[in-house]
Formats: sequence, structure tokens, C-alpha cells
Amino acid sequence: EDVPEWALAVVLDSSDTGLSIGLQPARQVSGDIVKERVEGTVSKDDMGFAMRHIVDGKSVKAKSPADVLQPGDVVFVQKNEGSDSAYSLRQVPEVEGGLVAMDPHTGRVLAMVGGFSYAQSEFNRATQAMRQPGSSFKPIVYSAALDNGYTPASVIMDGPITIQ
Repeated sequence: EDVPEWALAVVLDSSDTGLSIGLQPARQVSGDIVKERVEGTVSKDDMGFAMRHIVDGKSVKAKSPADVLQPGDVVFVQKNEGSDSAYSLRQVPEVEGGLVAMDPHTGRVLAMVGGFSYAQSEFNRATQAMRQPGSSFKPIVYSAALDNGYTPASVIMDGPITIQ
């Protein structure tokens, strides 16, 4: 597992202030499930992204955690630092991407990441995607133009160039 700090949990109770959760039992080296059950809480503040949802094309914030999650729902959680029983809700991203950070002077690769989780997908988007940078590169070009005196009102010739 490449995201060891996250745990699966089941919602035991849902109220206006947060959730009561039961964590997935651990396994012993022998493969047996540990008999001890761990429970915790997720406060309303620690589930912020889940409180927002789309209704009729508009972003709406739920009034209560009970409006979002019900007992029996299975969620990912991460333990909050400095607490034995407080957890935060987590979500695996739907969108995956790749990034290659290079030194512009030498071309040296400084960092490279090809996705969120190797366990979920072994496809490395940084080295295997075979895609053009496209619109993600435009802010870099535009910021260089602004630094060199262009304004948002500048007119730039966009016709084909013929060299003889």
C-alpha cells in the first residue's frame, strides 16, 4: 500500500457535528484479524470538501454531515496529529496527471511524478503519456510576455510565417 497513513472506515453514526467511525481492523502477521476494534470521530470541520456538492449546476454546502454521509458508508480517513481518536476525511482524486520539473538552463530533470498512486495504476503519466503540454504551458509563456512589456490589450500577429 503506497498511502499507508490513510485507513478505511465505516460510518457508525452521522450527526450535525460530525461522524462516528469504526476503522478497518488490522491484520496480524499470521493473517488473522485483530479482535480489538478502533473507533474515532470526524468533525464537521475535517470533512470540508465532502460538505460541498453540485445541485442544478451550482455549488451548494450541506447543512449537516448527516446530509452527506449515512451509517454504513465506507470512507477513507487520516488520523489527525496530536489526537488518538480524531480523523479527517480523505478522497482519492479522480483526475491524475504527471509533472516533470526541469532546470531551464541545463535541462536537468529535478523532479518527476507520474500519478497519485502506483498501487492503483502503474501507468506513469510523466514518462508514458506521450502528450503535448498544451494549455498548461500557456501561463508560463504569458507571464514571460507580461514581464517583457506586453499587456492584456497587446495585439499579436497570429498569421502563418513564410520564410524564403
